[in-house]
Amino acid sequence: MAEMRAAHQRPDEGRPRAHPLERPALANASAVGVTTIRRAELTASETKLTRVNDHAIRRVLEEAGVEFIDAEGGGAGVRLREAKNS
Repeated sequence: MAEMRAAHQRPDEGRPRAHPLERPALANASAVGVTTIRRAELTASETKLTRVNDHAIRRVLEEAGVEFIDAEGGGAGVRLREAKNS
């Protein structure tokens, strides 16, 4: 899914510190294999992820602050949730 690929990629890819959206951390938190995540990222169209894997990855991304936007919301995509000021 293109949305998952966009949500997973970071502008600071070369940095050494761990990030919750890097493949190994995403795989660990979602219990989905790194190879499965990589294959889903490389797919240009709909992925063949199982529903369980799709929901597990989406849950982890949403917990990390990613919002999935439906097509009815101006076009399918993702964005980072705005930080709430305390």
